[in-house]
Amino acid sequence: MRLKKEIFWITVSITVLILLYTFYRFDTRRNHKKYAYVQLETLRKDFVLSKQLDAELKNIVNKRKEILDSMKLDFQMLEKRVQLKGIANQEDVQEYRLKRAFFDEKENEFVEANNELESKYQEDIWAKINSYIKDYGQENKYEYIFGLNGTGSVMYAEEENDITSQLLIYINNKYGGK
Repeated sequence: MRLKKEIFWITVSITVLILLYTFYRFDTRRNHKKYAYVQLETLRKDFVLSKQLDAELKNIVNKRKEILDSMKLDFQMLEKRVQLKGIANQEDVQEYRLKRAFFDEKENEFVEANNELESKYQEDIWAKINSYIKDYGQENKYEYIFGLNGTGSVMYAEEENDITSQLLIYINNKYGGK
């Protein structure tokens, strides 16, 4: 009988110790939060998609500029021709005004289109980056990943918490399908 009591109390003690240890480990893990920060401009600048869309935008802007330069040259040549004649006839003046108006209209259209395209590309880039940051944070069990961008949201952080380079590799691999 005495042996049974001792075995009972030993079993209860071991069970309590195991439960206390489990609660302690659970509580320590729960209270140990993993934090990091990233340098957002570095991510944006060195992200492969950013480089691709920046190059595409530059190409489109340059092609539009070439079109405008050609149109501008056309009405400037007409203006010179009128100046050389000394007297402007109504047809030349009308043609100049039409070409100038068309140029101004196209220039405004291109400026607006360039701005809209740049905004769309920025939105696309940041949407991808934010999605990849979320995936990275979940996969690596981060509680928080702060964005460091110089606007005062994070004023200081130790460099050991900077995961910019690891995250840059991750997002470029993820974007590249790896």
